[in-house]
Amino acid sequence: TSGIDVIHKLFQRPYRVVHIAAHGMFDVRPDGGGPETGRTGVVLSDGLFLTAAEIRQMEQVPDLVFLNCCHLGEMDAGSRQAENEGYRLAASISRELIEMGVRAVVAAGWAVDDDAASLFAETFYRGMLGEGKPLGDAAYEARRAVWDRFPSSITWGAYQVYGDPGWRLDPES
Repeated sequence: TSGIDVIHKLFQRPYRVVHIAAHGMFDVRPDGGGPETGRTGVVLSDGLFLTAAEIRQMEQVPDLVFLNCCHLGEMDAGSRQAENEGYRLAASISRELIEMGVRAVVAAGWAVDDDAASLFAETFYRGMLGEGKPLGDAAYEARRAVWDRFPSSITWGAYQVYGDPGWRLDPES
């Protein structure tokens, strides 16, 4: 799917939940430098970014946005800059989404292991949608499941969860 197709699908109908699994970038400047602020968001194809500005233009603001985005590659001593950008990306776009009315945002703050990330998402959604658990409980159970199954991975702690911990996503409304 091309970047433009993703953006078109985002505007085709209202969504209550938006889940995006992709690569994220913080403060990217088109020319690679300069004092001006760059773009922050989810990297799509064809040089397009999905940012809070695009989500803000949706006909209906989603209740929940899950950004399963991180920096690719392994973290080593020389990659602290990328790790710090992951924290800032998650915090920056999450704050914008909450300010525009999104009830809950889940965002990876650093690189995650694919299998552990999949388990986190599955457990989180099973709790929120399948069992009707509040946001805080669903996030805790997802972290716990990842910790238990992948004890050598730090993916369990990568997910920053913003919103009222007692909020529930009612599938019927």
